[in-house]
Amino acid sequence: MKPRIPLFDTPNARLNGIYFDTPEYFNGDFTFLANFSNPNKRIDVRFEYLVIELYFHDRLISTQAVQPFYQRSGEVRVEAVHFISSLVYLPQNLGVELQKQVLSNRVTYFIRGTFKVRAHMGLIHFSYWLHARCELLMSSPPT
Repeated sequence: MKPRIPLFDTPNARLNGIYFDTPEYFNGDFTFLANFSNPNKRIDVRFEYLVIELYFHDRLISTQAVQPFYQRSGEVRVEAVHFISSLVYLPQNLGVELQKQVLSNRVTYFIRGTFKVRAHMGLIHFSYWLHARCELLMSSPPT
């Protein structure tokens, strides 16, 4: 038996809005679907700790926790994750870069996920940490 790690991807994402209060402070609204898949045929898993962070370049702009859940072998689960950023500080060069990306209709966000997974094979249990990274290229929000 060869255990396989659970998979994390996003089938859909939407940038709902970006508003600048000043050149350094902005508000944002971003939603995406997180798809968790257990590709194992005989191993059930439990996601015990799930934190997903949203970045612009290397600057954290929002974070969201997801409730723990159990996943049987071969099962797929989709979770809607809603990020709201309120008065997030960006250095002036990053604020200008975000404004340029919004105007050019190509906004790049990075998502980082940290998950603690507990696998169950009959009487045997083991846990491990998973780290996921995704780059999302989004069109600008509607005006």
